[in-house]
Amino acid sequence: MFSRNRQPEIRYESDTSMFAILGAMGIGAALMYFLDPDSGRLRRALVHDQMTHYKTIGMNKTEALVHQAANQTRGAIAKVQNRIATKDEPINDAATSGPASSVN
Repeated sequence: MFSRNRQPEIRYESDTSMFAILGAMGIGAALMYFLDPDSGRLRRALVHDQMTHYKTIGMNKTEALVHQAANQTRGAIAKVQNRIATKDEPINDAATSGPASSVN
């Protein structure tokens, strides 16, 4: 049943030490990559340019979303004001919602 020559299995209590070692190696490699005396300056400049580009894209998209939300809010306010002004006439929401399109 049980073997007398069986070696006990060695288990490490924490796997975080392996992740810490891998993380430290990754940080060291990144530092070597960017602080390289030959082409590190070029690499840092490229990363800076890419970050500036993505920041500009993000700002443009945010501005477009804010503009769209403001327009939708103005439209909703106009609908409410129209309903208040014309209490007797119901508004056809299907005709006023969605993008304008031509019907042939």
